[in-house]
Amino acid sequence: ARFWDTELWKNIQKKLADTPVTLQLLPGKYLTQYPAKPDTRLNLYNVGNEKNQLIIRGAEKNGTVFGRHPEDSKNMEPASKNLQNWITLRKNCQNIVFEKLYFTGSGACGYPLQVRDSKNITIRDCHWKNMRGVYYGASGANGQCYNIVWENCTFDDIGYNVHAHMLYNTNGCKKRPQLHHD
Repeated sequence: ARFWDTELWKNIQKKLADTPVTLQLLPGKYLTQYPAKPDTRLNLYNVGNEKNQLIIRGAEKNGTVFGRHPEDSKNMEPASKNLQNWITLRKNCQNIVFEKLYFTGSGACGYPLQVRDSKNITIRDCHWKNMRGVYYGASGANGQCYNIVWENCTFDDIGYNVHAHMLYNTNGCKKRPQLHHD
């Protein structure tokens, strides 16, 4: 599946203007390769809608597997300064739920799933396992993030060294105060 294809995401964004959208990922392996043509990392910018939720859902029982292409581990050491993320939400992504994704593999990366400068993101029922090449963390929120929530997620054998975190939340992330109406 071409989950990283820009046309797919343009169409999803158009539909979100009118209705909630669920992107059901099929069972199988979704391998990220960088550098490669085309670049197979998923980088989303300005995706989502304040009123209509986007759900990105994997298959049951860890059936939707995200990993690094086996050739990549030969090209990059985990301590490299050129670490890439597999999935990144950047700049004003909002109202998105990730469900039932399984991340595995020893290929080097910064984060398998990172959120930057986005809001109202939920990561639910996801699993990270046997990822010795992770440098920063299994998942992280950085920059001006609001209401980033991890629910019922599992982390097992993550990290290149003691530098890696399961979850990393830094640099301006916060929970937006609830407004009370009288």
